[in-house]
Amino acid sequence: MGNENKTTGNAGGLVLSEDQKKASGPEDLALISGIVSQLNRSTDLYSIMTRALSQMGAHLALDGAALFLMSETADHLELKSNFQVPELLLSGLNASPKDLMSSPGWRGALSGKPTRATTHDHELWPQPDGGLSPCCFYPLDAGEGPVGILLLMTNSKSECSHELATISQICKELAVAIEKTKRYERTYQKAQVMERLYLASVDLSACLTSESVAKKTLSHAMRMSGAERGSLFLANRSGSLDLLKAEPVEFHQMIPTKVSPQGAAGWILGSRCATRVNNPATEVTETSLPSWHEGSSNYLGVPLISRGRTIGILELAGKKTEFTLDDQKLIETLAHQVAVTLENMLLLEERSNIADILQRSLLPHTPKAKGLDIGTCYASATATAAIGGDFYDFLEVDNDRIAMVCGDVCGKGVEAAATTAMVRYLLRSLASNNPTPASVTYHLNRALCAQLKNSQFVTMHYALYDRRSEKLEYTSCGHPPALLWGAHKETEKLATGDLPLGLFRDHQFKQNQTNFELGDSLLLYTDGVTEAKQDNELFGEDRLLETYQEAVGHKTANAVARSIYLAANRFSGGSLSDDLAIVAVCRQS
Repeated sequence: MGNENKTTGNAGGLVLSEDQKKASGPEDLALISGIVSQLNRSTDLYSIMTRALSQMGAHLALDGAALFLMSETADHLELKSNFQVPELLLSGLNASPKDLMSSPGWRGALSGKPTRATTHDHELWPQPDGGLSPCCFYPLDAGEGPVGILLLMTNSKSECSHELATISQICKELAVAIEKTKRYERTYQKAQVMERLYLASVDLSACLTSESVAKKTLSHAMRMSGAERGSLFLANRSGSLDLLKAEPVEFHQMIPTKVSPQGAAGWILGSRCATRVNNPATEVTETSLPSWHEGSSNYLGVPLISRGRTIGILELAGKKTEFTLDDQKLIETLAHQVAVTLENMLLLEERSNIADILQRSLLPHTPKAKGLDIGTCYASATATAAIGGDFYDFLEVDNDRIAMVCGDVCGKGVEAAATTAMVRYLLRSLASNNPTPASVTYHLNRALCAQLKNSQFVTMHYALYDRRSEKLEYTSCGHPPALLWGAHKETEKLATGDLPLGLFRDHQFKQNQTNFELGDSLLLYTDGVTEAKQDNELFGEDRLLETYQEAVGHKTANAVARSIYLAANRFSGGSLSDDLAIVAVCRQS
């Protein structure tokens, strides 16, 4: 196998001869180049190792090879890939990695140098009758210490006679590729964690009740951790626990609505620390599983702490494997967000009517912007709530720019209002980074595509006014066109004919620009105005335009908005078929 150059050295160390230190032959260089090319094209760790071993084994006519990597805890090596190693021998290698690490060959390679197998190495071999025995150990070292070992095997106990320079170079390249892939995987995993937490945060921001917070929390926590069931309890003043929500439904029905803290649940409340119980049969009494989780093979419980006070506990169980420390850290992070959200929701439910809260939240105070007279009007067609899915907002970006938004969430009542809250929250966050219509609508659309149900969408007109340039940049996402009136020009429709938000994730929305001069007036509205009905006839765009032109120029912005609402309401006989929102903006000196 390989060339005939001899090795020198002692204590099992392999030292390259002068001939081997010279450049490898064309075939070896082609092998190294081919393997490096393969390594650079893959981000899959198993694929990297398998391809490298396969190409190396075929080229060097190896009898067998096995590749071991340090475990995450760095206390032993784990078999990750092999070349032509029989199943019986693989079982032995998998069963005794810690024992093998005591051999001189392993220790030599872990110290960073290629090492020849000794008699002791053969004695520790797990399956000497497997047809192969250890030959040489090569460190996989990317420059910061070995990350693993490449073990070459032979059918005889002859000395290693492989192309040492070639193998050493391949091991170096392989170690670099493995480290790069591990870093990529860690980065990717962190990005996934951040995305999950972000989506959970957005989801929670749309909740209207403490029960919906609990339901969303359990859904995200179970998905993140792999648990099959979960429960969320609130701590009451008497020291017992009130069940807020448990999933799945049949599990919820098994738990009493009020229970005394016991075992792990009681320990969590008292210590304010998370706990994992992965072997409940052998755990001590104070961390035994609560009765409602008896029979589980594992358990993870974390406290819900808000403003320095433990308000409850979040429990997970039923995972097919053990809960890890990473699982615990992730759920603790989620629990911190949940605790604050949940406590706020509980306070709101205690002190206020939910419709009143949403009314104040979704319909902001009209700002007093320099050089602008702004008027608004809102009316809900929903009998059971004071608000619906129509909304408007004003985002003062800086001293010279203000964004004006008018939108409509598909649907009515509380559910539409929940989505509206989420949209306004996202709008403010996005506009603080880049307030231009194209940027805001693009990123808002991506977020909504991940959050909305298949049948939901949002229409919106977004306009950004710059006092310095006297320009109005705007985009209309499936929304009725805004109207721009001027004393000495025809009323202009500001529309881009674009799609609603929440339908196609990577859609780019069109951004247009127009002048907004002294004396001009802008009207934003929802389709509740034009679709106000009298029998089967709609109020329509023509009546809207006529009403607008009669009012504008002679009245304040508030009066303009009020005039349009009254006209639509009279036309419908005082019974609007849909919510409506109106924003009138008049340019002043």
